[in-house]
Amino acid sequence: MNKQKKGRPVGTSKNSEGLYLNDAQLEVFFKAIGEDKKYRLVFNLALYFGLRVSELAGMKLSDIFIGKTPSDLAVTIEGLKNGRKRTYERIDPKLAHELAEWIQARKDRNPYLFPGRVVEDGDHIDAQAVKNQFKRYAQKAGLSKEFSVHNLRASCAVRLIHGGANTVEVMKWLRLRTASAAQVYYDRDEMKDTELTVRSFGSYL
Repeated sequence: MNKQKKGRPVGTSKNSEGLYLNDAQLEVFFKAIGEDKKYRLVFNLALYFGLRVSELAGMKLSDIFIGKTPSDLAVTIEGLKNGRKRTYERIDPKLAHELAEWIQARKDRNPYLFPGRVVEDGDHIDAQAVKNQFKRYAQKAGLSKEFSVHNLRASCAVRLIHGGANTVEVMKWLRLRTASAAQVYYDRDEMKDTELTVRSFGSYL
């Protein structure tokens, strides 16, 4: 396991791409958001799908299919760097309900999932505004200033790894170009051997 410098938060490396929030940090972060439904959904989507800020800002209502029930929902996301589209189905019920509720409450005609300040102008939420809000809630939660909204993408990858995903599955979920690009998250994952053992063999030991 790589040694981290004293005082660095879990997952921190010299390269900001290596930062991720562990479960405890995610818990206090979302607790800090409180009743802000808009940004709770924004950051939940960023975490769940491993979205880059530009991908998040560019999401359109037409990218989301809602069936007869909120749980019957599918989301299509276009990768920012390779242009590949991936459709996600069987989404976490709580997130699906939150997303459907947000869409159904919309009364405007803006085509984007998260409109900009001038709702009817057809513009999407400003990427810098998303980054600023993340910093605001991270500070409120007492998290390191080194964290940024992009680190939710790494958090997504690490959660997938802890759930047993292989490099190809992580590549597909994060819309990466190659499986080797997903390997970096395995290299930076700091799950302790004892924790890995318990997750893998707990019921037999």
